[in-house]
Order: sequence, then C-alpha cells, then structure tokens
Amino acid sequence: MGYPSRFVWKAVARKEHWMTARLFVSHLVVGALALGLGWFLSRATDGPPAGIEVSEPVAELAAILRLDDPNERAVSLARFFESTDPAWASRLREELIAAREDEFNVDEIAEILFASWWAKSDPSAAFGNIVHPPWANRHPWVRTVVQEWMRKDPLAALAAIETMPQTRPTMGIVEAARFALDGWLSRDDLGDPEPLFGLVRQLDLKARGRAIERILDSLILKRGVDATEQFVGSLPIDPDSLGVDVSKEMVARMGVALLDYDVDRAIAWAAKHGEGPQNVGVLKHLAFYWAARDGPAAMAWARSLPESRGKRFVIKRAWMSFGKSRTEKARTWLEAQEPDQNLAQIYAQYVRILAREQPERALELANKATDSEVRDRLVVAAARGWMSSDPESARAWIVSSGISEELEQQISQIPAGDKAS
Repeated sequence: MGYPSRFVWKAVARKEHWMTARLFVSHLVVGALALGLGWFLSRATDGPPAGIEVSEPVAELAAILRLDDPNERAVSLARFFESTDPAWASRLREELIAAREDEFNVDEIAEILFASWWAKSDPSAAFGNIVHPPWANRHPWVRTVVQEWMRKDPLAALAAIETMPQTRPTMGIVEAARFALDGWLSRDDLGDPEPLFGLVRQLDLKARGRAIERILDSLILKRGVDATEQFVGSLPIDPDSLGVDVSKEMVARMGVALLDYDVDRAIAWAAKHGEGPQNVGVLKHLAFYWAARDGPAAMAWARSLPESRGKRFVIKRAWMSFGKSRTEKARTWLEAQEPDQNLAQIYAQYVRILAREQPERALELANKATDSEVRDRLVVAAARGWMSSDPESARAWIVSSGISEELEQQISQIPAGDKAS
C-alpha cells in the first residue's frame, strides 16, 4: 500500500517535535565524537592511556576521567568499556558519581558510553541505577538505557518507565517516554500498541498529544487506514473517567490523522464519534488542525454542524487556529461574513479591537448583522473599543447616533480607557 510522500514528511516533522533544540545539538555532538572515536579506536593499542598505571577497573576509570583532552578521554573510555567485565558496573557507577562531585570530566559522552555498556548486559540494573545529570531538559543515561532495553525487552522497559516519578521531569521521565515510544514505533510489526498507553498517560498535555499523533501515524503507515480506524474505534472508553483517558484522546485525534488521506473521511469520523457533550473534543480537534491548513473550509464545516451546546466552542476553536495561522486571510474572510448567533462572540471581539483604530469600519461591520440582538451586541463591543482609545469622540457619536436609549445606557456604563478584550 502506498501513501503520498507528504505523509512521510509529516511523520518526520512530528518526530522532530519530540526533541528540544538542546537535545538536537546534543545528538550532533555525540555523532561527531562518535566519528572521531571510530578513527581513534582504529589506531589505538590495548590497555590504559599512556602514562596511566592501574591495577583494577575503578582506578583505571578514575584516571581516564582525569584526562583533559576530550578526544583522548572518549577514546580511552570506549576502549575501557570494551574490555571491562560488567560485574564491575555498580562499583564503577560509584566512582563516576564521585568523580563528578570532585569536578572531574564527567560529560555526556562519558554517561552515554557507561550507560550503553551496562544496558547491553543488564538493562534492568542500568535503569535501576540511573546517574542523573547536573543539567536540565536532557538525560543521556536514561535515553541510552531505554534505547537498549527497548531492543531487548520492550514490555519490561515500559513497565519500568511507568514507575519513574512524574512530578520531577528532570529525573528523566519525559526523555524515557520519548525514546521508548520511538523504540516501539520503529519496529516493523507494531503489535498491540495498548502497552504504550500507560506510558503516554504520564506525559503532560502537549507531549501526550504529540505521542498519540505519532502512534496514529505509525499505525496508518504500517497497517493502513481501514485497520487503524477499526482499531481506534474499538478502544474501550470510560465515560465517567475523571483522569487521563488515552483511548478517548486517540479517538479525538483520529480525525486529525485522517486529514492527510481524505477530508470527507475525517468529517465522517468526527460526525460518528463527536456526538454528545462528552465527545465534543473530537470536533474541536478536527476544527483546530483543519483550520490551520484550510481556514475557510474548516469554518464552513464548523458552522454547518447541527445546533448543540458545543457548536460555538467548535467554531471558536477553528477561528483561533485560522486567525493565528493566516491572520490577514482570516480577517478578510470574517469581514465577508454576515454576523449571526454562531459568529457573534468572534465578531464582538473583532470589532472591539478594530474600533480602537478604525471605529467607523467597526460600526459598519456591526450594523451588517440582520439579527437585532447580534447587531446590538456588536455595536456595544465597537463602542467599548472606541471608548478605550478616544472616549471624547465615542461620546460624541453616542449623542448623534440615534441608537436606542437602552443601548445608549449600556455604552455609557463603559469606563473611558477600558482595554477589556
């Protein structure tokens, strides 16, 4: 089964969102040093670095970490771990921590080489004896151990990650989740992705959303659209759940994933799974992501939805995305629409802001509304904006405008200089 190349680009782009800029730079550094390691190791002799006399591994590691030259230190560490029995791991870990406390050269390369060496023989022990870095936002030890463990026993790795403290992201939970997800999704046969749900449940809202998007993209790429729809549609959802429900979020984001293949299919998914106030998130997700790509189409769809308590929230969500991604186009589109009940809140905010600099145009747009209730609301909103920038002119307009006494009283209650929006 073939798919458009833009899907591949999209999957890669989403994967890149998983890395912070610092992590990306870190990987570049590691890659460059890895090339250097290969060159140096091909020319290195066995044994400790020149000038170092040792009798056992702990002393040898301590001596290597005292080396000032980063290339020599990296090459010596690689050679050291190649020849050292993993039975020394716990004792060597103590030396690594002591060396850092003594301000020796314990850098990211040292942690990666140590963690990789230990994880290849006993990933569970390596994970249970994490060495935390002195910096935030990246955790080379956790990253390396998780990568190795996911190759050996992914279910055990996922279970271990779920035990990590959620309240301290600097302790590695976010990075562990990222690389565990990458390891799982890189397999040719994804199998049942439900073991990932416990891991995804621990992530914050933004990271969780990206994780779910990546799971859906990978399922579609490897299983196909039909099979993925069937799988996601069969996930059990607890309507009374007050916590994070990964199954529910999968259903909500499935419509977004379908946008890459068939808009009509995405709409059909949202219509089927977005019924009722408990499921309005399905409609809101589709509205937001669709509007970022095609604002007018997404707005037209949102406005065409059956009347419900959640409809205006869906429209507002689409407008937020449209206005942020294509600001000028969104303004032009809005001004071309007749204000109605579904657009009243969006229009009120728009004319209020516009009136600060273009009060006549704001009032012209407000008076486009054929619904008298909407029109009065927009006139008050425009007056509020005008009062915030030029109260004297706004009051003069009130006197000469011929508006109703009730409306005049509402506007008169607006304080001069009110910046509310």
